[in-house]
Amino acid sequence: MNAFTRRKARCGWLGSLVLSLVGAAPTWAQGVIAAPGPATAPGTNSTWSGALAVLALGVGLFVVIGAIVKVIDRNRKRTDDALYLQAMIGDAWLQQSALATLPLAATVHVPFRGSSRTRVEVTGHVPAPALRDAALTTVAQVASRAGKEIVIVDHISVVSQAATRVA
Repeated sequence: MNAFTRRKARCGWLGSLVLSLVGAAPTWAQGVIAAPGPATAPGTNSTWSGALAVLALGVGLFVVIGAIVKVIDRNRKRTDDALYLQAMIGDAWLQQSALATLPLAATVHVPFRGSSRTRVEVTGHVPAPALRDAALTTVAQVASRAGKEIVIVDHISVVSQAATRVA
């Protein structure tokens, strides 16, 4: 026990109150008071510059968020356009009885830039070259009806009926 605690114990609660008010008790170290900053020139106000910085930061954040939303929306629109054209091609193949039962697939790739052409990859197997030409012609017709300029990438293989059936 230090001296202060012994004094408090002897004097009771009233004595400890008096001792702490008088300053006989040990005290905490006081912080250093900072010197006042440099005086601002007349006509300049530091609060306006801080507010301007916060405003510029807010506007910059708003522009960045707007650009991100625009890119995400454009990506979603590209995906929707590709799926729409893909579905139209599949429906057109199903409407033609000669092509309805063939294993054909169209994959549409819409570029990020609107000025480039849409690429349609057609894959599958057909038993005759005439059916291959019919499938590619159907793709071109559907794309022209949709108003799209396309590039057709042909991966259709012509195989005979005997080669497709495995015993």
